[in-house]
Amino acid sequence: MFAGPGPERPECLDEVGSELGVGAVLGNFLGGWLSDKALMPSLTGLLAALTVVLGLFWVIGTMPVPAAILTFFVGVLAFAIIPGMQARVLAAAGAAPTSAVAVNASGFQLAAAFAGWLGGRIIDSAMGPRSIYLVAALLTVAGLAIAVYSLRWDRRPSPIAGDETAVAAAGPVPHSPR
Repeated sequence: MFAGPGPERPECLDEVGSELGVGAVLGNFLGGWLSDKALMPSLTGLLAALTVVLGLFWVIGTMPVPAAILTFFVGVLAFAIIPGMQARVLAAAGAAPTSAVAVNASGFQLAAAFAGWLGGRIIDSAMGPRSIYLVAALLTVAGLAIAVYSLRWDRRPSPIAGDETAVAAAGPVPHSPR
C-alpha cells in the first residue's frame, strides 16, 4: 500500500484519506477533552503514543490492513496533540492571546513545509520512502523530550514565599495550567 514511490493500489486512496480525516476529527475532540483534564500529561502521552504508531508504521506499514489501521491512528494522535499545544500557548500568552495563537499557527505551517521538504529528501535518498515513518518517529521523540522537560518544569517545587534566594534561583515561572 505505502511501500513504493506511489501507492501500489491507487483505488484505495479515497478510503485511506477518509480514515486519516475521520481520525483527525476524532483526535481533535479527544485532544481537547484530554487537555482539559490534564494538559501536559496528556501531551506527553499522546506524543509517546504517536511515536509508537509511527514506529509500527515503519515496521509493518507495507501490509495493507495494518497500514490502513495505523493511518487512522496517525490521524487521531497527530491531531489530538494540537488542542493541547494551543492551550499551552494560550496559557502562556498573557495579554496577547491573539498574537500567540497566530504565531503558533504559523509554526504549524512552517513545520508542515519543513516536513514536506524533509520527506522529499528522504524519498530521494538511499533510505527510501518507508524511512519517512522512522524519521517522523525520531522527530516526535524530540518533541516528546521537550514536552517531558516542560512537564517536569511545571511540577518543580515552588520556592518558599519570602525566600528571595530561592525565587531568584528558580527563574521565571511560566504561566500555564497544570
